[in-house]
Amino acid sequence: MILEFKELEDWYTRIRDLRGYLRRPLTAEEWRSKWLEGLFEGLADIMGVRRSEVRQRVEESTSLRVREYQLVKLYYNTYRPRLMILVSRTRIPKEITMELESSGIRVVDDVGFEPRNLEPVAEILDNVASFEGGDRISVSLSSDTAKLLAHALEILGDRSVENVIRRALVSLLEVVQQSKL
Repeated sequence: MILEFKELEDWYTRIRDLRGYLRRPLTAEEWRSKWLEGLFEGLADIMGVRRSEVRQRVEESTSLRVREYQLVKLYYNTYRPRLMILVSRTRIPKEITMELESSGIRVVDDVGFEPRNLEPVAEILDNVASFEGGDRISVSLSSDTAKLLAHALEILGDRSVENVIRRALVSLLEVVQQSKL
């Protein structure tokens, strides 16, 4: 999920020069390559040109200029989150709102400094945080617990962490229910 917040009144009219953004070296070359491929594809889509034109301009160190709202679409196309919400302090013109929403980005605008205007965002976050809006979650384990889990996987001959945890929880719930009878 990506939450993007815009505070300036004219943020959607501002233009970004992406030359430095595209030329900045990243830490993992393989990741950078894959990321750039997605970036070229996303840029081509939002600029309405062919992917090869974007690649050529980047390789020639030609500056790529996009409007700030197009950059929001680029983030969405590059990272492909299941959900992206754009929150704007000010009202966004209808045509830009429609363009963002047609790309899959939820728009909550004209929020101002009024907390109750953020209620739609809070409801979405509550659904995601309560497991209702997702199909996977991440869990952090201490190293000792992770070692126990690895040992259980080995003993049970099952490589699926999810299967082992599910079986353990079902067994635990059965024991608890039996003790209540």
